Amino acid sequence: MDGFTVSLLASATYSLISKGAELTTSTLKNALQKWLLSDSDLEKIINLTNEARVDEDWSERKIEKYFNNLPEVLDIVAKTKGNQNVTINQTHSGVGNNEANIKF
Repeated sequence: MDGFTVSLLASATYSLISKGAELTTSTLKNALQKWLLSDSDLEKIINLTNEARVDEDWSERKIEKYFNNLPEVLDIVAKTKGNQNVTINQTHSGVGNNEANIKF
């Protein structure tokens, strides 16, 4: 279980709720763009959040503690992988090698 991932999940949930956004699969998926979560996993998280009646009065830390005490969320987090797609656009002029924006 990765505490950092649970923290990101809690932060995204808190951010959506505090902005008054409806917590849906699509809004949560957009908030977690860099994390690969299935729609069914997102639905589970939303249902658990709704069951606890998480609202704007909950702090990010309280949501994180709640998620850390739910085996269903911990199972989802354990199998979650970050999106590994990386795009690098480089422009090089002049003499030498350009590796990761470091000119030699």
